[in-house]
Amino acid sequence: MAGTFYQLMGLITFLRYRFLLFAGLLPYVLATAFTFHLTGQFDLELFLVGLGGLVLVLIGVEAFNEYFDWVGGTDRVFQLDPKPVSRRTFFLGLLVFALAGLVALYLTWRLGWPIIIIASIGFLAALFYLAPPLKLVYRGLGELTIVLAYG
Repeated sequence: MAGTFYQLMGLITFLRYRFLLFAGLLPYVLATAFTFHLTGQFDLELFLVGLGGLVLVLIGVEAFNEYFDWVGGTDRVFQLDPKPVSRRTFFLGLLVFALAGLVALYLTWRLGWPIIIIASIGFLAALFYLAPPLKLVYRGLGELTIVLAYG
């Protein structure tokens, strides 16, 4: 039981909470409120499914960033005793993005085809932000990628 608690705490610290709050939850809740204002409807099931997908995507983004920062050697400059990041972190990112893809398929089935297109673009942005061959952040396109993916 204690091991599960520490794994959960490790996952929570892995998700940078400020990023989760300001880049993830805040826009999601604002979009939900705006949609409710326009339509007068709120579907709790869709809200919770979408929220689960959002958390999965943020875990995937963090996993990809940790892995590709380690492979590229960029984060080691700021750490006195850097901890190695294994390929398991990359595979964690792939796994949670696959789960988020299932959420996107469900939402596509419920709400329409634009969802899967937006989700696919978001996945590619998360992957190629740091990953070869594009490494968008190193080509001056990092901020634009984040604006488009989260905007």
